[in-house]
Amino acid sequence: MAHLKISPDFFKEEVREGFPVGEMMKRNWAAQLQVLEDVRELCDKHDIKWFAYSGTALGAVRHKGFIPWDDDIDICMVGEDFIKFLYYAKDEMDERYLHLSPYDRGDWDQRTIFRIANTDHLCYTPEHLDEWHNCPLAIGTDIFPFYYVPRDKRKEDFILDLLRKVESLYHLNEYCINHIKAGDAEAAKAQEDLIAASIIGLQQDTGFTFTADRPLGNQLCMLFDQICRFTVEGEADYVVRYNSLMEYGEATKFPKDLFYDSTLYPFEMIEVPLPKDIEYFFIHQYGGNYMTPMRTGAAHDYPYFSKQIRMFQTKFEIYDWVEKQGGSDFLKIDPPEKEPLSESKNEKTVVLYYTSAREMIIYGEYVINKLRDVFKYFKEHKDTMSLYWCPGAFIGSEKHTDLPPLERITPELKEQYEKLIAEYKELDLGICDESGNLNKAIDSCDIYYGDESLLQEFFAKTGKPVYIQDYHILWDKDSVSAEDAMIKVTFPPTGSKIFSGELKPVFGDAAYIKDGKGYAMASNMNGLFRVDKNDGICEYLHFIKGESANGSELYTKAVPFGEKIVFIPGSANQLVIYDPKNNTYKEIDVYIDIINPWCDQAKYADCVEYEGKLYLFGERYNFVVKVDPETGETIAFDNEQSDIVWMRHAAFREGGLVRIISAVSNDMLTFNLRKEQIFVQKSYSKNKVNPIIAKLAEEKDKHSLKGINLNLKGDFDRYKNGAFESFDTGKGMIIKEQDDWISFEEVVRYTEWKKAK
Repeated sequence: MAHLKISPDFFKEEVREGFPVGEMMKRNWAAQLQVLEDVRELCDKHDIKWFAYSGTALGAVRHKGFIPWDDDIDICMVGEDFIKFLYYAKDEMDERYLHLSPYDRGDWDQRTIFRIANTDHLCYTPEHLDEWHNCPLAIGTDIFPFYYVPRDKRKEDFILDLLRKVESLYHLNEYCINHIKAGDAEAAKAQEDLIAASIIGLQQDTGFTFTADRPLGNQLCMLFDQICRFTVEGEADYVVRYNSLMEYGEATKFPKDLFYDSTLYPFEMIEVPLPKDIEYFFIHQYGGNYMTPMRTGAAHDYPYFSKQIRMFQTKFEIYDWVEKQGGSDFLKIDPPEKEPLSESKNEKTVVLYYTSAREMIIYGEYVINKLRDVFKYFKEHKDTMSLYWCPGAFIGSEKHTDLPPLERITPELKEQYEKLIAEYKELDLGICDESGNLNKAIDSCDIYYGDESLLQEFFAKTGKPVYIQDYHILWDKDSVSAEDAMIKVTFPPTGSKIFSGELKPVFGDAAYIKDGKGYAMASNMNGLFRVDKNDGICEYLHFIKGESANGSELYTKAVPFGEKIVFIPGSANQLVIYDPKNNTYKEIDVYIDIINPWCDQAKYADCVEYEGKLYLFGERYNFVVKVDPETGETIAFDNEQSDIVWMRHAAFREGGLVRIISAVSNDMLTFNLRKEQIFVQKSYSKNKVNPIIAKLAEEKDKHSLKGINLNLKGDFDRYKNGAFESFDTGKGMIIKEQDDWISFEEVVRYTEWKKAK
């Protein structure tokens, strides 16, 4: 297989569509292209049709290459072409590549994605780097199979029913494994019995034989693929990715003849095929504005390789500190506890700033601008703050062969960084400590700011604030000084930069109107608010401790509870009971330590009261939770019969029964309040349920605060101090710029606030 020729200029940092792309990402792109070129060569040899897919397809049409903020390559194959590829790739790409599919690896448990990868670990031997364009990363091409959909609707329903059974067993198996890991033998045993019964049923329905020599999850992935292949081309007019069909419905189907012919489009220095009718191909997936870039990351964390680089979390730092200290044993350093902040003798707030080589490799394209921005900020605030910079060094691989050779991977960044250190010293902007004396650095400073690191962990032991920088955020992005911004602000904004204007709370569903006033949890920040519907005055009432300061949809619904109001947690972990008459509140932790296979958002869909107890019904959590509002005691009732996403705000009570409608199937969960038992009713009538949903929606709209022109007032300091109390864990106030609204200016103010206590 030919080695792809790439110009050295390709690897230089550049800005595309206003988005910076650095050396490390460019080398990742080059290696990805090398894999794709080898895939193309194999497909050409055996007349296998393939098409660019997802972000790769959009990139080809819009950008003639990678979408600037994308970091991988996706392709798709249809029917027999996919089967042929698996067959020939195993024989002809075996020496150079890993074949990540459930058939080739017992540890592969992805049901709808297959992958050709160069390796499964970071590799930085000279031979590997020569072959992969100086990219040490584990990279590959994701292959998405499209399957034929039978014309016979009964056969399609039969296939979907089997696939849902496989999905349910897959998640049940995950639950069981997690219970075993947690040491909950009783819960695991109950699930094992259900798993055994489900396996027997699937073997009878499909003829698939489960064995003991492979993990169950892996075998279920094979079975999923084989069920998807039940239909041959002659029985179909459409193709689909069945997982998409199960989740999003008919709109995910494509006419099979769309993939009969292709047209080549330039993609960086190679070409990729797309269906000839690209207008239909894209509009069907993304709508008519597919040519308008939407600046988001890939479906996974961007950049994906951050996890691989962070494997060296300690090595970069240890080698750096050991060299600076002349070979002393870094791990024996025991930083002293500093005297309490209230007795601090510093006239200015002294900020310990640390930059890690590991983080700089990950965020290379942002590093230099971020550092210059930080230095500018401290220069403008030198009357109140002093910077103490400990720059981490780019350790050379000639000394440490167990580290990636940075001189080959990011030579341009290394050179720019070293020039910036020299410039910082000449301009005398603050202390630049390259001595490696951690004790002195920790003892001299009031606040830590910078990268996650061992130094940060040592500093946090003193109980002083720790603030983790985000390379994407610039202090002076909006050219607003800290002083001007603080004067303008009347409410805490989300995001974590110097405040650049007034932010109004947004109210979604977590609102309840009582006596002409609405009591609501904002959907874009942490806080309970009272809104007078007559004059639109909005007042801040309370900060929910322990929850993210700018969490999205912390609460998803508000329901009456006698004279009180219950706020149901979405992404929050605490249920809140608020008494508007006495302005009192109670917070009850309702987090259940069971792994959620979907996401942490939208834990609970609804809540009903029965005999003085509250019952929470999970939207994406597969259980019901009983809460005693007096004692705070919680009991969970696990729904092991069905793995279904339940609709928010679609719970209705019929006497002693509560019913919740499924968002994705013809199932209805029923909970018997008297017996505290769960069962699932199959195949309900839409004609019966739709009027109920409409009535529930109408009831919800009565308590909507949307569209109100808010006139804000409130106690900003009270909100701020509530947030500080929440984050002060006794082990240092550790805050990330990207997670919380509290700006660095506020962290400085925290020091003063704590001194005064």
